[in-house]
Amino acid sequence: MVMRAASVLAMVTVVVALAARPAQGARPRSWHKCSKRLTKAAADEAGVPDVLNRDATLRRAFKPQKPSTIYRYVNDALCGDFDGDGDRDRAILFDRYTGGSYGPWFVLRRSGSKWRITYKRLHDITFSMTGGQDLKTVVPVYSRNDANCCPSRIRIGTLHWTGRSFTWRTRVTAT
Repeated sequence: MVMRAASVLAMVTVVVALAARPAQGARPRSWHKCSKRLTKAAADEAGVPDVLNRDATLRRAFKPQKPSTIYRYVNDALCGDFDGDGDRDRAILFDRYTGGSYGPWFVLRRSGSKWRITYKRLHDITFSMTGGQDLKTVVPVYSRNDANCCPSRIRIGTLHWTGRSFTWRTRVTAT
């Protein structure tokens, strides 16, 4: 009886382990809006405030304040599964301090029980981030006579997961 119970327990353990793994050839899931609060908590756990504070360009821009005290609010939070491993990944774009200041953003992934930074862009004046299969960002491109409110062109950035790494492409288009 003990041997039979041990065999059943072993089979149940194998079935649960297989069910928890992503299916062979699992596909990435599209990015979609999700909780800003939970995404900010994941960013804090991944060490995003330290990354912001260590960046020399951001430190110079906001001296004497620490950049992490400037970038406290989330503009966009997206969730998806960029690599198809079955785990929820997160992307975060922080609110810009002023219209012309940097809008840093990060992609986070779960590694065991911890969040880790997988990708970051700290020095773009990013206005927004949207989802889909790839992450897309919008950055204003000002001509000499453009008002701060109204850029004549925008740079659309696309972050794509190749299966091994991220690729970053941009294209400029008229508004």
